[in-house]
Amino acid sequence: MVSINLRDPVRRMQMQVIVATWFAYAATYLLRKPVSVVKNAMAEELQMSTAVLGLLDTAFLMPYAALQLVIAPFADRVGARRILTAALIGAAVSMFALGWQSNQMVILLMLFGNGLSQSSSWPSCVKALAPWIPEENRGVVFGLWGTCQSIGGVLGTLIAVHQFQTGTWRDTFFLPSAIVFVIGVAQFFLTKTPQEAHMQPPNERAAAKALSDAHSVAVVDKITLWEAIKIPTFVNVCTAFFSVKLVRYCLLMWLPMYFLKHLNFDIATAGVMSTTFELGGAIGTPFIGLLSDRVFHGKKLATTFWSQTLSGVFLVFFIAVTPYSRFLGSICMGLVGVFSTGPDMMITGPIATELGEYQGRNVQASVAGFINGLGGIGAVIQGPLIGGIADFFGWSGVLMFIMVLSFFAAACLLPALRYERRRSMGLGTG
Repeated sequence: MVSINLRDPVRRMQMQVIVATWFAYAATYLLRKPVSVVKNAMAEELQMSTAVLGLLDTAFLMPYAALQLVIAPFADRVGARRILTAALIGAAVSMFALGWQSNQMVILLMLFGNGLSQSSSWPSCVKALAPWIPEENRGVVFGLWGTCQSIGGVLGTLIAVHQFQTGTWRDTFFLPSAIVFVIGVAQFFLTKTPQEAHMQPPNERAAAKALSDAHSVAVVDKITLWEAIKIPTFVNVCTAFFSVKLVRYCLLMWLPMYFLKHLNFDIATAGVMSTTFELGGAIGTPFIGLLSDRVFHGKKLATTFWSQTLSGVFLVFFIAVTPYSRFLGSICMGLVGVFSTGPDMMITGPIATELGEYQGRNVQASVAGFINGLGGIGAVIQGPLIGGIADFFGWSGVLMFIMVLSFFAAACLLPALRYERRRSMGLGTG
């Protein structure tokens, strides 16, 4: 585990960066959740059609996914600290402005600005963390750090609900925007590289890179998507992550409908049982990270493969037992959450970091952005895709599709497992 000896200035700065970036990415959810909480109220006051309501999510998700392919590399060139600061401030300004708007097109434009700004947030966090985390501890640290997604989501919902209950739907955007703005400014002063802090990087590769740069002309490392495709396992990881993301968003967005339409549960029961997936996810990120470092001895692709496989297995059990036992169904769905959220964090965190350091490169933000951006397309298309499947094959067909996709995601990693095994045996993989 990472030592927490705060008397050591390196450890103190290490913890500062980890905590600062945790708050930074958790803060992004404060700006993502209000729309889902107040969507109906917005529709009533502004007379939004069903089509426009559907575009509210797309206006954020589309630029968030697609623009990571373009914007993420700037964190490698300009520095994660500056890009992360700009991302949070830009997102905060966009959503603060949205709270004053009544024009539907302007609201969609503000959501686009939020997605555009946030598109560089995850790659910047990965870039900032990379030199501070030793390779042997990446699974554990990224697992614990990854709880920012679940906790940020819960806090975002609670704040939005409180602001809505005590004010109007517009108030749900003002306080979160102010909080994110302050956290964004703080990043500029807190999220430093080892070089900026004049310290030796705990990550040996980063230390070697810093030593090499000190004895040569500084060159900004950069990589294109086409060059990234040539990195061993990159294509396998991207394909798997696309499926993982699609599975997660299908369950997050459509699980209550499955309970209501297919199993005929009441609204309260459907709501409670659907939260078991998210609760499992909150446990999954640190648990899978711990397994990666302590049980699989740093073999992150193997950890991800078996985790995703177990996610599919428990989804099979969920489909089989839920009609007969809601209790067992809830347990199974919680385990699906554990084993499907873990791979999400592993792929876009430690695995993306290692791919960004392939052959001594220093392009963690670019690679994380490429993977997260390509995978994010799954989140964008899940709405019309699941709607179409439900219309043609019913809700049982939807769950069967998600189950098959879970196993497909694991299968995509099989070639990568062979590469990882050869690398661990020192058989020359570059």
